[in-house]
Amino acid sequence: MKADGFALEPPSIRCLDAWPPNACTGTVMAAYRRMEQEGGLRILRVEKHPNTGRTLVDYLSAIPHEWMLEQLGRRKRDIESSGEQMRMEGTK
Repeated sequence: MKADGFALEPPSIRCLDAWPPNACTGTVMAAYRRMEQEGGLRILRVEKHPNTGRTLVDYLSAIPHEWMLEQLGRRKRDIESSGEQMRMEGTK
């Protein structure tokens, strides 16, 4: 993965995102998958808690967690604006 023209090290920063019930949508997961394809993160596990409905996304990141959340937000907006989420959800 490259950030502003600089090559990044492989993902090694452990991150855990806890999403409220119904917030970790197909678009959000598509953003994670896109970042994984770009080499910015490696998803370790995705788990939906049966009692609370919260979704946990456990992954390794190549950049600090706060920066990764910003990048994921950008990817999510890109996907929403391009309509890509519908195509990706159809390939699950």
